Amino acid sequence: MLTFIYAVLTCVMLAVVAFNEYYQRRMKVSPMPTPQSTRKAMLNGIHQKSPKVIAELGSGWGGIALAAAVRYPQAKIIGFEGSLIPLLFSKMRLLLHPEIKNVTFENKNFFESDMQDVDVVLCYLSNPHMSQLEPKLDHELKCGAEIVSSTFYMPHWRAREKATVGGLYDTDIYIYEKTEAPLPQSLAPPAAAAAAAA
Repeated sequence: MLTFIYAVLTCVMLAVVAFNEYYQRRMKVSPMPTPQSTRKAMLNGIHQKSPKVIAELGSGWGGIALAAAVRYPQAKIIGFEGSLIPLLFSKMRLLLHPEIKNVTFENKNFFESDMQDVDVVLCYLSNPHMSQLEPKLDHELKCGAEIVSSTFYMPHWRAREKATVGGLYDTDIYIYEKTEAPLPQSLAPPAAAAAAAA
């Protein structure tokens, strides 16, 4: 009986590893858990007192989104995650906290989601993702919206501030604020560039 149980557990673990590896390759980023100290520093980077909508792009295992939900109970928190295993884990974590009512985890590509109503963007992605994300956020976010990114920065926006979280490895937190100054037209999304040229 024990041999059967071990075999089942081994198969489950291998399936989890295989699924996670598949989605890592598909999304081109590994869903890494964020340490509590980094989560706290990211949330401390938010200057808005009462943001209405907070989006975490690549919410991974759900830690940052859940921490944001506790700190900002009046806000709607949306976690976008394309990897199946972390997404399911996040949903299970949420079930263990029935008192948290303001979080949803969605299996959506955030590049295809409208960010016009988002007040705060939280992310821990990669340099290529940030380069692709920068013109989208510049085009869609309203003035005053904030972006808080762990480790990776946007290549053309100037950070409003930068914080460093100490530990085994120092982690940089970049905080940006959307202003009226647009990116150069050559960096804008095609639709925005066409509209500006019209």
